[in-house]
Amino acid sequence: MRLLKVAFRNYKILEDNVFEFAENPFYYSAPNETGKTTLIEGIKDAFSLAPARLKDKKTAGKDVLPVLEVTFRIGEEVYHLKINAQDETVSLRGSDGTDLSRPAAIERFWDQKGYHLFPAVLNSLLIIKERDLTVEVTRGLKALMDTVLKSATIEELKKSFENMLIFQKGWELRFRKQSFGKEEKQLRDELAGLRQELEHKRSLFEEYQKNMARLEALKKALSARRKEQEALDQELVWLQKKLTYAEYQHLLAEGERLQKESLLKEQELK
Repeated sequence: MRLLKVAFRNYKILEDNVFEFAENPFYYSAPNETGKTTLIEGIKDAFSLAPARLKDKKTAGKDVLPVLEVTFRIGEEVYHLKINAQDETVSLRGSDGTDLSRPAAIERFWDQKGYHLFPAVLNSLLIIKERDLTVEVTRGLKALMDTVLKSATIEELKKSFENMLIFQKGWELRFRKQSFGKEEKQLRDELAGLRQELEHKRSLFEEYQKNMARLEALKKALSARRKEQEALDQELVWLQKKLTYAEYQHLLAEGERLQKESLLKEQELK
């Protein structure tokens, strides 16, 4: 990636300035309190993809919120990133047809382009100030650059990346230190704890499956009992109906007998 242009609107001391990076490397020399550090801060804010960060960074005496625009090139393609605190929007458009408007999508864009450590680079981006240099210019450019490369700023940046990256020892890849500051032993201990927790949850899940199997068996047994009860209820109803019919037949026969006896008595009386 190479920066081509950075445009500021209502951003701190830079107000409405545009910086074009025609040369590589780019050198920017200016008096104190004129925006050298603010330039780097603005680039970091632009690539943070967080418009809310700009709300407290508007130019003094102005009520209009900042807008940052960065133009850069990756390979042969040119991209334009815009962070607008006024309407809280983020956009990334490119000559290859890229058109993104969500921070998560833009972060995936970095990953797809191979810039996995890009946020860390920006987070460590600092200006090498004059007070970091202790060499006289008369000693030559090589001495000056050697001093720059050994300055506290460069050393800090170097250590930051050494601590983040994975190093190889023998045939084994190990963590030197994660970017969130955890040592290898601490990570391994946490991993062991997670494995124990996973094993515990697996045993709980197995017990749950056993209980579910028991519950299904009980449901089947209960269903069979209900069917048996329904069959018994039906048989009872049938018996009740049969008993009622038998009583009816008995009463009918008894009525006929009494009627016959009554007729016989009437005949005798005559």
